Amino acid sequence: MRIGDYMKPPFGSVCKRRPMLILSLLLYAFALVAFVTAMFATPDGHYNPLRQMLSYLGRRKIGGVLYPPCHYWFMAGMILSSLSIVVATPHFAASAPKPWMAVLVYCCGVATAGGLTLIALVPEDVCIQWHNNGCYAAAAGGGGLILLLWPRRWEWLIFGIAFVSLAGFQAALALHGAKVIPFSPAVPTMQKAVILSFMVWCVLRILMLLRRNA
Repeated sequence: MRIGDYMKPPFGSVCKRRPMLILSLLLYAFALVAFVTAMFATPDGHYNPLRQMLSYLGRRKIGGVLYPPCHYWFMAGMILSSLSIVVATPHFAASAPKPWMAVLVYCCGVATAGGLTLIALVPEDVCIQWHNNGCYAAAAGGGGLILLLWPRRWEWLIFGIAFVSLAGFQAALALHGAKVIPFSPAVPTMQKAVILSFMVWCVLRILMLLRRNA
């Protein structure tokens, strides 16, 4: 058996792979619904995505309310996103052009899913260091997936948007750290651009695999 054979999804035939890919899409859809619901479920009802980080929704205490509804919706969205990555990663790995790249795709998938789970379970107002570690892991894993699964055709647009968003996010963080610019709206806005571009890339990649396995 060749090394590459170990990188194939453990789901067998195409008829079994398609439901798993569809499940990954559904998990992403439910995650998006959970995040949007969380934005409208804050105690004060005034969450501003351009002024506040997404992690604000997962705080243990907001406006004097302990464990508000948005906390649970945010946690659900993160867990669903993590599960979607877990389901899709074997198929992403199988589409990698080389066996060693498939191994790295698995590693990036684990880092992304693990980071999202850590973000969900450790709110920023409980332990900011561990929460940030989850953010770093998810960002590194997601970036690795996009780089390893080199873009083709329509993916170049998403790849460019994701790259520019990530670079802009890092630049905004650096400039804010140097006290050159205020925290908002630059940092929260670029964070949303990074998250949305990665989610769009994942959805389009899954749709491509579904079409290939049709």
